[in-house]
Amino acid sequence: MTSLANGSGTLTQSYTYDSFAKQTASSGSLINPFQYTGRELDSETGLYYYRARYYDQTTGRFLGEDPMGFQAGVNFYAYTLNSPTNLIDPSGLNWQTNIKFLKDWATGSGAKQRYYRQGDAENAEMEFSPGADKMRDEFYKDGCKTIDKKQGYGTFQAFWDTVANPFYWSSTAAQVGGFAQASSINNHNGTVTFVIPNTAGTHSFFLHAVPDISSPTGPMSNIEQHFQWTEMIDTSKCGCK
Repeated sequence: MTSLANGSGTLTQSYTYDSFAKQTASSGSLINPFQYTGRELDSETGLYYYRARYYDQTTGRFLGEDPMGFQAGVNFYAYTLNSPTNLIDPSGLNWQTNIKFLKDWATGSGAKQRYYRQGDAENAEMEFSPGADKMRDEFYKDGCKTIDKKQGYGTFQAFWDTVANPFYWSSTAAQVGGFAQASSINNHNGTVTFVIPNTAGTHSFFLHAVPDISSPTGPMSNIEQHFQWTEMIDTSKCGCK
């Protein structure tokens, strides 16, 4: 974010940054926490909140280790592979999950059944995705009741929310796209478990323009993905117990 305007279109606030987010100039007096790449700036600490981690604009590095560990490389704290003018990282994770997955899918290598659980980088990226937000909204609107294999997220809606939105290009949500038969399960202990099954194939990747490849192996053959995580229920949103 570089500038803000009022209702009449008059510029009221502007920001200038260096490549790694350090503010070099500003004008105006509005109080606005959303600044570099649209993320929230903590004015007391000078840190940006990138969902999975906090980012330090003075050092150009994340404070916490990358959840992927050595899968992301030997530098656990780098921001956008140290290339912020070419890449973005809205979730505090990295591009390696998508790069590796797309390479596996395109070449037909790697496991054809993939289960992601709490703590996996791919799972963390899905937790902060528009599709997961839609599931949460439905869960709370339905009074925090279990919704078993009835939740979905359309392919075309997913395209506009992720692929067409640069903020999600580095997220697993962009390669997952739409999904069906997802579940929100009330565990009756104050937590809810979200389950998202997904088939990654040519039918999904090419927006339903072509069918999936019939062969179970080989380049662009289907990869079945299963995401699952548990989080606390915000009882103030639905009054459930």
